[in-house]
Amino acid sequence: MRVAYHPKLAPATHPRLTPALTVCTIPLIGQRPLGVINVASARAGHFTLDLVNLLTASVEGLGALMENAHISDEREQMARQLVQSQNWRRRDD
Repeated sequence: MRVAYHPKLAPATHPRLTPALTVCTIPLIGQRPLGVINVASARAGHFTLDLVNLLTASVEGLGALMENAHISDEREQMARQLVQSQNWRRRDD
């Protein structure tokens, strides 16, 4: 996890966007690295230790959720393959 303060970031070019002065980057990890979550704030010092801990716990839960979904998808695919192989065997009998 990394929290950084960027006082010299250029203003946003899109009218609906505000420049981010503080960015918190948290790795998204399941059983393997899945990516990163970036959370930005226009307020300097926005990410207190409590907020960083909350974000970290949330991202850890998200990583576990994504990993479980991936495992569930793999199980469903294996079940379909098993049914297909049984159907092929029945045709051959």
